[in-house]
Amino acid sequence: MKIRFFTLMMVFVAFSLCGILAQDQTTPPPVPSPSPSPSPTPVPKPGVYDYQDLPINDVLRELGRSAKVNLTIGYGVNGNVTLHLENKTPLQAIEAVANARNLLYKEFEGAYYVVTQDDWREIMRNRFFFEAPELPVALAKYQKRYYDALVKEGFTKDEALKIIMTQPLPPRDSRYNF
Repeated sequence: MKIRFFTLMMVFVAFSLCGILAQDQTTPPPVPSPSPSPSPTPVPKPGVYDYQDLPINDVLRELGRSAKVNLTIGYGVNGNVTLHLENKTPLQAIEAVANARNLLYKEFEGAYYVVTQDDWREIMRNRFFFEAPELPVALAKYQKRYYDALVKEGFTKDEALKIIMTQPLPPRDSRYNF
């Protein structure tokens, strides 16, 4: 009898433990409270901009800081500016200054540019010089003429080829638009 009672007790304890363990496993884990999402960068609100006979570079720099943007001002942008603008954002004010002075106002690769036509042409020429489609042909012609001149001067073909291979590329000639 004692064995039966002891066995029943063991079975009861085992079932109780299984129930407790099963209950713990079915309890959902606590759900973390959603963290507040980061607020987007505040957009500058329209305001009043009043400048009287100030250097245009200083005005543009201040407007760029107000707009919280990267702003590049070209070398040809100079002189003073007087303006009064109401209910404009800083970017609209920059655009108004550029239009008033016949300057280019462009957004390019995450930055804003206020430049003259010549400044923009130079920026693009320098940036894309090695991507110009004419460049490989021009370099091949240059190296072929150089190789031919070396052979004509008495170098062997192997010597001329070694000289060509060790020479750096020629400097960019500003007379060409590539």
